[in-house]
Amino acid sequence: MIEQAEIDMPRIKVRYIVSINRTDENIEGVRDTLKLIKELASPYIVGVELSGDPRAGSFENLRDVLEEARSEYGLKVTIHTGES
Repeated sequence: MIEQAEIDMPRIKVRYIVSINRTDENIEGVRDTLKLIKELASPYIVGVELSGDPRAGSFENLRDVLEEARSEYGLKVTIHTGES
């Protein structure tokens, strides 16, 4: 579907950023998400984002996973804060 859209409308590019909720205490579950991204090997998945309530959870808990996303998987990382 995206491939056809790029043919039909070459000036429009669609890419995905996979969301990781900062309140997720299951670090292995987050790592499983990264592994799935790697298995999919989709050129359309370009990054991960840390989202969710910034008053809950801890960035420190996910720092290593986000660094892994960048260094091991070549993904861009974005962090959203102050949104509710």
